[in-house]
Amino acid sequence: MSGELIKSASWLTASNMEQAMRIAEMLAKGVRYDDAQREFERRFFSRALAATDGNLAKAASLLGIHRNTLTRKLNAHRRQAS
Repeated sequence: MSGELIKSASWLTASNMEQAMRIAEMLAKGVRYDDAQREFERRFFSRALAATDGNLAKAASLLGIHRNTLTRKLNAHRRQAS
């Protein structure tokens, strides 16, 4: 299935090949959508916090969400990790 996704993908370009390969690997491993979404959010939030030197308010603004939403999502990710 993952091979078919790549073979038929008209959106596939040299610039997004790495991302396409990661998606194909995840599909081959049977990664579920909700797991992929959580991983994306974790990385997305981590990068925003790094870009703002850990400032939650600035990171939330950068992401276009309220600080309380970011705090709630970070707490949820921490609970799932433990």
